[in-house]
Amino acid sequence: MEESTAQLKLSLVGKLCTIKPYNSEALKRTLQSIWKLKEGVAIRFVDTNLFVLQFFCEGDKDRVIEESPWFFDDKILLMKQLQGDEHPSKIVFTHTPMWVRLLDMSFNKRNAATMYDVGELLGGFVKLDEDDPLGLSEFVRMKILVDIRKPLRRGLMLATSLPLQSGLT
Repeated sequence: MEESTAQLKLSLVGKLCTIKPYNSEALKRTLQSIWKLKEGVAIRFVDTNLFVLQFFCEGDKDRVIEESPWFFDDKILLMKQLQGDEHPSKIVFTHTPMWVRLLDMSFNKRNAATMYDVGELLGGFVKLDEDDPLGLSEFVRMKILVDIRKPLRRGLMLATSLPLQSGLT
C-alpha cells in the first residue's frame, strides 16, 4: 500500500490539447529529451490521448511542473497530479499555467503584491518572473493559471490606478 501511495505521489496525468492524432512515440522521445531528467520518466498511455507520467524522483517531477507549460507539435501539454481514486474516463483538465506579459505598467505598480492581485484577477497567480527583480524592463512577466475551457484573450486593458478617496466633502 505504501509503495502504491509513493508511486502516485510521483505521478502526473497528462493530455495533449488536441483532437487530431499524433505520434505517441515521438511525444515520449521528445519529452524525455527536453526534460533531461536525472532519474527518467515512464510514460504509459491509458486511454486515447491520456497518459500517466511516472517519475522516479520528486525533484524531477517538481522541475517539470515548475517549468511548465510544455508543448509538443505546437499543442500544449496539460498535466495535473494523479489522485488515484479517479477513473481515466472521468479526468477533466480545466486550467494550465501560462506566462503572460504586462506592458506599460507604471513603475510603482511593479511589486509582488500588485502582481499577485493582477494574477488572481486573470485566473490565478502562480509566480512572478525572477529575471527582472526590480521591474525595470519594458514589461513584467508572470505565470498565471488559464482556464482552457475559455478562448484566449489577445490583449486586455487593466486599470491599475484608482482615484484616491478622501474623507473631505
